Amino acid sequence: ILVVGLDVEGVAIATITSQAISGFLCVLTLIKADGVVSLRKKFVKIYKDELLTMLKIGIPSGLQGCLFALSNVIIQSTINVFGADAMAGNSYGQQIEGVVYQAMFGVSLCAFSFVSANNGAGKMDRVKKVTLECVAIVAVVGGCLGGLSAIFSKNLVGVITSDAEVIAVASKRLTILCGTQVFCGLMEVLSYSIRGLGKSFTAMIISLFGSCLLRIIWIKVFMQFLGNNIDVVYWAYPATWAITSAIHAVTYFITLRKKKDGVKQRILEA
Repeated sequence: ILVVGLDVEGVAIATITSQAISGFLCVLTLIKADGVVSLRKKFVKIYKDELLTMLKIGIPSGLQGCLFALSNVIIQSTINVFGADAMAGNSYGQQIEGVVYQAMFGVSLCAFSFVSANNGAGKMDRVKKVTLECVAIVAVVGGCLGGLSAIFSKNLVGVITSDAEVIAVASKRLTILCGTQVFCGLMEVLSYSIRGLGKSFTAMIISLFGSCLLRIIWIKVFMQFLGNNIDVVYWAYPATWAITSAIHAVTYFITLRKKKDGVKQRILEA
C-alpha cells in the first residue's frame, strides 16, 4: 500500500485481497484433507433438510448483526458531536475493548456448540452444566481482562497516541465499558445457549430489543434528562447489557424446563 501510494482505498483492497487468499487456502486445505472434513466434488450439493436448519439458525443471527451495526452507527453519530478528540479516543478505546470482548465471545461460541450437542442428545442436565460453567468462565475472563483494561486504560491508550484529550476519552470508554464487560459476556453466553436450545429467533428478538432498541431510546430520550455528555452515551452499554442478560436468563430457564419436560415425555411414551 505504501509503495503504490494508496490511502483509505488501499486498506480496503488489502483487506479483500487477504480474505480472498485466506479463503482459497482454506478450500485447498479441505480438498487435500482426509477424513470427515475432506471436501469432495461429488458431495458438493444442496441438502434440503440441513439447509433449512442452517437458515433457521443463521438468518436471525445475520439479521441481528445487521441491526447491531445500525444501532452502533446511531451511537457513533452521537459521539461525533463531541468533536474530533472524542471520535479518535472512542476509536482507540474500542480497539482495546475489542480484545476483551473477543475473549468472552469465544466462550459464547463454545456454549453454543456444547449446548447444541447435548440438546440434540437429550442430555438436559449437561446443557445446564455447560451454560453455568461458561457463565463462570466469562465472569473470570471479563473480570480480569476488563478490570485490568479499566485500571491501566491510560497506559494502554498511551501506546497508540500521546494526545492528552484523546487519551482521556479513550480511558473513559475503557473504564466504563471494560469495567462492566462481564455483563456483556453474560449476555452473549445466555444468548448463544438459547440458540443452542433451538430458539435462535427468540434470542434474536431479545437481543434486538435489549441491545438495539433500548440503546436508541437511551440515546434519543435519556440523554435529555441525564445530560448531554459522553459519559451518558457510554453508560448505555452496561445498562442494556444488564437488562438484556436478565431477559435472556428468564427465557433460558423457561426454555430449558420445557425441553426437560419434552425429554421426560418421550421417555414415558417409549
